[in-house]
Amino acid sequence: MLWIARHCLARGHWCALLTAKLAATRATAESPVTDQPAALAPPSPLPQLAYVTLQGPAPATTHVLAMHGILGAGRNLRTLMQALVDAVPGLQVTLVDLRNHGDSRGFAAPHTIATCVDDALRLADQLGVQWDAVIGHSYGGKIAMHLAQQAPAGLRQVWVLDAVPALATGEDQSPQSVENVLAALRDVPMPLPSRQALIGELAHRGLPMAIGQWQTTNLQHTPQGFVWKTDFAAVREMLDSYFATDSWPVLEHPPASLTIHVVRAGRSDRWTPAVLARLLGCPPALQVHVLPDAGHWLHVDDPAGVLALLTPALQQLVADKA
Repeated sequence: MLWIARHCLARGHWCALLTAKLAATRATAESPVTDQPAALAPPSPLPQLAYVTLQGPAPATTHVLAMHGILGAGRNLRTLMQALVDAVPGLQVTLVDLRNHGDSRGFAAPHTIATCVDDALRLADQLGVQWDAVIGHSYGGKIAMHLAQQAPAGLRQVWVLDAVPALATGEDQSPQSVENVLAALRDVPMPLPSRQALIGELAHRGLPMAIGQWQTTNLQHTPQGFVWKTDFAAVREMLDSYFATDSWPVLEHPPASLTIHVVRAGRSDRWTPAVLARLLGCPPALQVHVLPDAGHWLHVDDPAGVLALLTPALQQLVADKA
């Protein structure tokens, strides 16, 4: 302000400035006083998860939410979910991108399992539906367990696809651990000239072609080249929440209104003997299934096996609502 005053004086505008200030003061003094409160801007709407809805030819009576794992997107489960709605008339599956993944952007911190549950419940409200069943793979499976804990109206089945309920340290140092994959992704210089270039960059950092091909779906094209559309800092926060979230309480004390199915990949290295022993002590409302020939990506390794578990259970759910 001092600089502005000196500049105006130097330019001979001090009289104009003084006149304007007096006029503004007089206008304020002569303005009528009212008791009307100041108008408030309407609150900004919370962002909505990006989603795709799948259903067969029959009218939808039963609504299912499907959630992918960390660093993925809804499209990872699309083939499996399309086969499911084709096999179960009356079923509608809403396939989402979790916050900070795919096209679900603009979400405020904190980025946790709890806020992901809130996102899923808010989406049901926005769509005007109740989730009759929830299916989640890996990170999405842990969200599904904690959504079950809230026992929202209408929820009858929860399917947890190879998500371990226990706390984790995040200290897995195998080359393809989520920790090392995330570190490699963040290390890739941007922009890139092509999607194919990402596969080479990740191979140089010790990751197999399959992971490179998978992660090309997280690139977007700009005038400068291909760049990430993933917010890795937010994903890191989500991952920390996953490791720090204990899901045993909901498995050991499930709400009376629903059945929880845990589908374990037989070749997954995430299930320790202690975790498997604890599963055996859970009540009958928890049903454990094993696909012996599948790794962690069980919907890729054994889609027929996953479909064989889901189909009759969801057919019964549709029939119960008829």
